Amino acid sequence: METVKGDFQQACREGMLSLRRAGESGGINVQRERSLHAILKYWAEPDETFHERRLPETGQIADIFDGERVMEIQTGSFSALRKKLERMLPHYPVTVVYPLPRAKRLIWVEEDGTLSDPHPSPKKGQPWDAFDQLVYLAPLLGHPRLTVRLVLLDLDEYRRRDGWSRDGKRGSHRLERVPRSDEKAAPPEIRELYTTGDYGQLLPFDLPCPFTSLDLKKAVRRSAKQVQGALYTLYTCGALIRTGKSGNAYLYRIAP
Repeated sequence: METVKGDFQQACREGMLSLRRAGESGGINVQRERSLHAILKYWAEPDETFHERRLPETGQIADIFDGERVMEIQTGSFSALRKKLERMLPHYPVTVVYPLPRAKRLIWVEEDGTLSDPHPSPKKGQPWDAFDQLVYLAPLLGHPRLTVRLVLLDLDEYRRRDGWSRDGKRGSHRLERVPRSDEKAAPPEIRELYTTGDYGQLLPFDLPCPFTSLDLKKAVRRSAKQVQGALYTLYTCGALIRTGKSGNAYLYRIAP
């Protein structure tokens, strides 16, 4: 993966300043992912004149449009993105920028607004985690005008301690994610996906050939639901082919 440092710290500053100028700096309780979105937008395109522009052919508002290419910063669910892309792709190349938390620190927000000290989360993100959202775009992946840019970065996640467990953590609500740009944070990493083969390369390299969903589940240590979603995505876009069955389980191999 490509490692980018350069202007990321500047993008963090510009993104937060843009929120203040827009009057959207009301604090962690109200930003709702705006910090992450704004910072990634300034990192992808520092020139503000290309931000939030209308596409003449479709009338849609693009996060970034330079007259030739569209970029969409997607920090949440992809569930509504497919229809938007289906209207854009006949006219422009589109890059979807999707952040993944490589390492994160949890910060709990109490009812009175006080913040806990940052606590490192044991979960480590990897490109494979993108399948949770790529499943919504499965028929479009590999489109000659579509690029998916995965950005792995360190961030702080703020959560309200309002869950159903005794300590309020289980079932709690996420309020905001803010990328880290301090010296202790590793530089963001980029992985760009163009062809169906690029998506196939997100699979573990040591899978047997052919392999079953159980083989994949053991390799990636994810839930059965996540594994089935990834297999559906890869099979639908043509990155995997089925070669038969082993009992009731399909056998898969990477498409040539």
